[in-house]
Amino acid sequence: MNARFTSVDARFDAVDKRFDAMDGRLDAMSRSHNARFTSVERHLVSLAHKLDSIADSLDKVHWRALNDHEQRIQDLERAERARSAPRT
Repeated sequence: MNARFTSVDARFDAVDKRFDAMDGRLDAMSRSHNARFTSVERHLVSLAHKLDSIADSLDKVHWRALNDHEQRIQDLERAERARSAPRT
């Protein structure tokens, strides 16, 4: 009976070694994934800053174009009023 327990104990030791090896691989994989996600997060933050900068510059261009358009409309309205004003 003691030999059976010794045999079972040896098998459990072998299984424990396999689990320890798997734990080591999982820990290494977790570190690798954490490093990759950290890198991806840094790139996403950088991209967000770049997109914000692009949006700000587009907003300035957009408002400048609207202001130019509004100025042209006002110029046309003034010209039309001047043309249609009664001459004395």
